[in-house]
Amino acid sequence: MTLENQPEPEATPGVVVVRVVAAGICGSDLTAFTGRMGISLPGQIRGHEFSGVVISSTPENADWVGVPVAVNPLLSCNTCRACRRGDDNQCAEQVSIGIQRPGGFAELAAVPVTNLVALTPNVDFVAAATAEPLADAIHAVRLGLSSGPAEQALVIGAGSIGTLLIASARLLGVTDIVVLDPDTRRHDAAISAGGTTIFDNRDDVNGYFATNPLGGADLVFDVVGTPGTRHDAVQWTNRGGTTVMVGLHEDTADLSWRDIIRREITLKGSSASNRNDFRTAADWLNNGLIELPAWRADTLENAPAIFTTMTNGSRPSSLEKVMLMPAPN
Repeated sequence: MTLENQPEPEATPGVVVVRVVAAGICGSDLTAFTGRMGISLPGQIRGHEFSGVVISSTPENADWVGVPVAVNPLLSCNTCRACRRGDDNQCAEQVSIGIQRPGGFAELAAVPVTNLVALTPNVDFVAAATAEPLADAIHAVRLGLSSGPAEQALVIGAGSIGTLLIASARLLGVTDIVVLDPDTRRHDAAISAGGTTIFDNRDDVNGYFATNPLGGADLVFDVVGTPGTRHDAVQWTNRGGTTVMVGLHEDTADLSWRDIIRREITLKGSSASNRNDFRTAADWLNNGLIELPAWRADTLENAPAIFTTMTNGSRPSSLEKVMLMPAPN
């Protein structure tokens, strides 16, 4: 990763220039940095979780200039079957600002006006930069609930995405939310987000669900994505329940397909979010319904060192989400 001067983006019809104020480092950015994400190639400007202020536009979008915004990074064709049914995150032509297009790890970014959501004056830019991961969490919960209502959910992994997922499940009507995370420093945040029963080891979760005649929770989210957590997620899903796979840590995992079939487990993958999810996330942030995960600010100049440190396993705190704050022009 290098810090370089690039030509400044220019406004074009339908596209404005945003001065980036806050841009969050996502786990997928770290995966890309280590060369383990095939869709991310050298030379790209990463950063798909960001907010800022519109500073220039063409005449037809002049009313956006000066407006604080959250940026939905997902670009889609808007005409295919997936887009027409509202699943624009499954568009075959889908690309993302900050992955295939220049993103928010920069002072300026070009963004289509259709991907902007205006912020209320009282919303912090760091909060607004969490709209994208919050939308991902909302999407995962909605996918899980699309199979039917859930009296109880289990969330495996209570990092920043897991905490947002707990809060989303609570706001979408799940009242009993069990959480598993071995890092006890994350437990207070999980409780604050809406977790009702918190565990730090899988043996205690096994004992807890052994008392359930159906064998587990109605709805289980694996936010980690290791072979072990995927196996546990299915094991702790009750008969007729739903498992939602969110974490991308490993590509493969052995699962007991006879068990999935016999217990009629619904297995779903959750990828990014659609426009409706992003709008909901921005609305929740605008209305102060979400408590932000712990975070710390840093600069673009320090980004190469930050990425090296985080991928070497010496992250300063497992509780912190790093927000890059580009210097204003």
